[in-house]
Amino acid sequence: DVQDRRPDGSGPTSAKFIYALNSDTPITISLDGIDGNNDEFFSERDFFNLWVKVNDINLLDTGFGQIRLGNNSSVYYGWNISDMNLVSGWNELKLQFSQADEKSPIPFRPGDQFDINTGSSAVDFITADLEISTSTDGVTSHRVEQAPGIRYWAIEFRGLKSDDTNLEITVDDFNFVRNKFDDVCKFEGSLYLNNSELFTIYLNGVDLAAGTVEFWFRPDWDLGGRIRRGEVVLPALFRILRPDGKFLSWFYRPNQGFICSIFDGEQLLQAVSNVVSYEFEADELMHLALSWSANRGIGPEDASIAMFKNGEPIYGTDKTWIGQREGGNTVFIGGEMGQLFASIPQNATALTFTPIANIPTDITASTWGVIENLKIYNYAKRYFDDREEEDLQVVNATTPAEMIEISLTASGNDFHGLGSDSLPLTVTGIPSGEPISVYIRTNIPKGLDREAERDASLLVRWKTPLEECE
Repeated sequence: DVQDRRPDGSGPTSAKFIYALNSDTPITISLDGIDGNNDEFFSERDFFNLWVKVNDINLLDTGFGQIRLGNNSSVYYGWNISDMNLVSGWNELKLQFSQADEKSPIPFRPGDQFDINTGSSAVDFITADLEISTSTDGVTSHRVEQAPGIRYWAIEFRGLKSDDTNLEITVDDFNFVRNKFDDVCKFEGSLYLNNSELFTIYLNGVDLAAGTVEFWFRPDWDLGGRIRRGEVVLPALFRILRPDGKFLSWFYRPNQGFICSIFDGEQLLQAVSNVVSYEFEADELMHLALSWSANRGIGPEDASIAMFKNGEPIYGTDKTWIGQREGGNTVFIGGEMGQLFASIPQNATALTFTPIANIPTDITASTWGVIENLKIYNYAKRYFDDREEEDLQVVNATTPAEMIEISLTASGNDFHGLGSDSLPLTVTGIPSGEPISVYIRTNIPKGLDREAERDASLLVRWKTPLEECE
């Protein structure tokens, strides 16, 4: 324990290793019981973060050695010092588990961590909390004593012979860092969600009537939903939820396929794709899209629901539901909610979040993947030729209100459109019982495709109370 702390360090002490003079002997130093901000939601995309200080980098053999973290000296993740670009002074190291240079094979070991399906036990570098029960005069109490932290940490290094200066290495501030925007999916740093993590978008313009959600994706899981040997998840991609309980959900069921569920308040519709019609591997880059329209009309197939992988359709149906243009919707990307529902293949009429006894809740999951370039539309797209473009490829975007013009005369020179200084049109002094005509004409731009929304509203308001009105 020394007082030498990394810049802005918050803890009281750090650990220093002093290497002998005139020596080049490889050594391994292990520490345990270190508080590392325990991460019970571990993912291999996450990072182990620590600070390392080298008093003189010329005294360290930077081509040798490792930093290790794991269960014990046989089961660990190892990162080579040669790839760390250490310099004299403090170095912040952000070591990603998926990029470890060495991952020890997990030996057969029965016990709490034993997986009966694979005969293997999981890597577990977190010391479990200790539950203590006491009983006095028949009154039993329980308390949990928090574990000290990391189960096994080690550094292997070798110095270069020096007659007058000791090599000194100081380590400080161990932390598990959750991956948020550290991995690149397609273009740049992308959102990563796992376990029960959720990304929420309050969006008024998309609903169950029609819409499209598309994004680039790198899943941690394969066709069987496996993220690691013996560990299967039920990935949730996104969900649109209304305050009245209506929802649209898109998720993946292992070895079955992508599934879209729509509850319109009266019926629950499930559209299940066939997994044999497409293939993918864990960490494969792919573009996914879901389009829906209660009135059908998606492409020449006149579909109501269509799923796409890399721009090609993998599923379509013409089943319909009650879909209305309604505001107040929330879009959830990932999240554990809804996965309990996703794990109920035999009960298509179950409530949204009903659990099932024979599927453990710990396999419910978020996306377990990296998402980028999320695009949401309020109409159903059929073609995704623009998926390689990072920005929305919208030219001369037009709202429905911009497609109409109004006038109080039939003259072609007296029509006014959205934004005109002549609007609103006002008529005064109308005799009782006399009609007044308002002329409306469309002004639809060239090149407008059939997928664009065309509904617009015309507002008529009385500015003063009516007189002589029966």
